[in-house]
Order: sequence, then structure tokens, then C-alpha cells
Amino acid sequence: MKRKFETLRATLEEFAQQDEFSVLLLGCRGGELAFVLPFLQALEQSLPGHLVAVFSQDFIAPGPWLDAVAHAVAIQLEYAAPGREERGEAPAPPLPYVISDARASPRERLAALLRYLPSLLPDPSVHRILVAFTPLECRDLEAFTDLMATVIPHPEVPGWMAPVRLVVWDELDVARLSTGLRSWPAQRVLDYREDFSTPALTDSLSVDAGNRALSLDERMGALLQLAGLDYAYERHAAALDKYALAHEHYFQTRQPGLQALTLLGAGDTLHAAGDPKSAKLRLQQGIAVAMADKNLAALVPLLLSVTKVSLALRELDDARSYADSGTQVAAAAINPFAYCDFFKLRGDAFVGLGQDSEALADYDKAREQCRQNEYHETWLAALDAQIQIYSQANMDEQRRACEHERAEVEQLQRLSPRHAHPGGRA
Repeated sequence: MKRKFETLRATLEEFAQQDEFSVLLLGCRGGELAFVLPFLQALEQSLPGHLVAVFSQDFIAPGPWLDAVAHAVAIQLEYAAPGREERGEAPAPPLPYVISDARASPRERLAALLRYLPSLLPDPSVHRILVAFTPLECRDLEAFTDLMATVIPHPEVPGWMAPVRLVVWDELDVARLSTGLRSWPAQRVLDYREDFSTPALTDSLSVDAGNRALSLDERMGALLQLAGLDYAYERHAAALDKYALAHEHYFQTRQPGLQALTLLGAGDTLHAAGDPKSAKLRLQQGIAVAMADKNLAALVPLLLSVTKVSLALRELDDARSYADSGTQVAAAAINPFAYCDFFKLRGDAFVGLGQDSEALADYDKAREQCRQNEYHETWLAALDAQIQIYSQANMDEQRRACEHERAEVEQLQRLSPRHAHPGGRA
């Protein structure tokens, strides 16, 4: 699997920096784009001065998809404005109205977007903008590929597209764009295809884990990822065996950060297997290792998991205490999503303790932070918890206000890409 992802990373980095090809067709299955998105999003850090715009909004139909894309661009422009001002840069050019105009054809709107985005570059003659159209869900593949075909340059690349590097998803098993391009005079198009299915990744990891040409650390890394796949597919006994082997290796070689992650994996697996008491013990061991190592990145998911296990065990004082520590660790680790989760979980603990006013205060804090970070899942969960409290207390005005906000959040969620949880374990 490491080789697959290294090839993907190298391909994307090279494509973003070269000037020979304007388009990269990214052939994989739709459900596998979640593997690809982190590599696309990481490009901006490795390519100073360049910009990366990844549009992973669900594609239901061309019009609603472009509405969501335009909304996402507007939000990003608003978010980036203070930074441009601090750097002494001119304000970003206003977003052309046609991009948001539902009366315009999807082809016109998409072309206007691609013409606009290079204007955000510091110097289009030197810098590049990589634009990726990679919907996490596509309900109309034919409409999506037809729309994408309108922006693939042929027979020549227009001058305005010189600073644009376009990555377009092409469904691996159908390959509609790739097949269609064979009959076009389209130039400067790369076709990259990879199988990221679970069987393919498992096979690749199994090969790496048994490959004696690799270092022991590399083989253990593959074993740790195989354990994660076993956990995901509820092969709990197999996952626990692999986590135990990996833990012994990382303990013997004095790698506390990875040792803590094996204890996290074992704890989550035991919880999923219906043994929360043993799960809590493993997670507490992981917390001790991570604290001794001062490893905030490992502490965040460990504290999240042990808080959830404590809630499941109805050990509510422990849950409140762990969540309280979690808010501090998440803030220090600059993990806003986990920060939101910890306030929501601490509110749940207060509900169990019969302290509704404290719970409502924590849910308010979770909502405030979720609003700032567009973290819709926990935002909705906090609202649901408040609606339940207000309903039981016959506080109809407050309940209706939360229900109204909930409807607004659901609308925002439909317009935005899905948020993966950065605090947990993949």
C-alpha cells in the first residue's frame, strides 16, 4: 500500500509543477476518493506560492453541484481575506456573478470558475493553481463526465489556462472520459489509474508486511494498517493479534508514539467487540505512554475514545474528567474538530449526572466552535441533545430555536464537502 500511495503522491506533485500537461485524469472508484483527497489537500504545503482548490462536493446534478462549488469558493475567499491583508496583498477579485447564476448553463458557469481561479495567484506567470473535481459521491456519472468534458482543452490549450493544472476524477471501471478522449484531438492530458479497493490495499499491505527486503519498521507499519482494516471489517480477534505484535515491537524499539497508537487501536477494537472494561484499560495505558512522551497527536484520539468508553460504562465522572482534559489537549494540539467533540461529550456526561444547565453550556460551546469550523456532524449532535433537554423541560421557545438552527445546518451540510474526523483513527 505504501508504494501505491507514494506513487500517487509523486504523480500529483510532479503534475502540479510541470508545464507539459494541463489535465490529469484520476482513474479510481468513487468510494476510493477518500484515500486521494488528503494527498491533494497536502499539495499546497509542499508547493509554496501555488494554490490548490479541491472540490469534493457531492454531485447530484450539474446545477446543484455548481451552487455548492460557488458557495465553497465564496466561503474560502471570505476566510482568506484577512490573511491577504496581513501580507499586504490586494483584495481578491470579486467572484463573477455568472458562477452563482442558476440561469446560466452549467458549461458557462464551470468555464467562468476556471477562468476566475488563476486571478487568485500572486503571479500567474510563475505560480500554478491545481484544481481538482473529485466528488465524494456522484449520483449521475454521465452528467458529471459530460460536464467535465467541456473543460478538457482540445485541440489546443487556451492561453488563460496556462497556470491551471486540472485534476478530474474518471470512474475506474467505466473510464468514460479516458475512453472518450481516444477519439478526440485532445492534447496534454495524462491518464493515471489506480485500484484503491480494500482487497487491493489488503494485498499490497500483506506483501509489504511479509517483505524481508523492507525494514522491520516498514513491515510493522504495514501490519498496523492491516490491523486497522481488520478493525474496520469487524475482524476483531485478527485486529487484536496484529495490534499486540505491533505493540511489542514498538515497546522493544522504544517508539512511544507508535506504541500509544497500537494501544488506541486495541482499545477501540475491544470496545467494538463488546468489552468496554478491557477497552478502557488499554486506552488508559495508551494515555500514560502518550503523556510520558508529551505526544499531543496521540493523546487527542486516546482521550476521545476513553471518554466515549466511560460514557458507555456510565462512569460519568470519569467521562467528564477525560473530556475536560481533552478540551485542553485539543486546544494545545490546535485540533478544532476534536475541541468541538470534547465539549459535546462533556455535555453528554453532565446530562448523565443530572446537571442540565452545565450540559447546555457545553453544547452551546460546541455549537459555537462547530459554526466557526463548519463541523456539521457534531453541530447537529449538540443541537439534538439540546432539543431533547428543552423538550423534556417544556421550554418550547428554546426548542423551536434549536430546531430552526438544525434545519439551517442541514442545508449547510448539503452544500459543503463532507468533513472527515481528524481527531480519530482512520
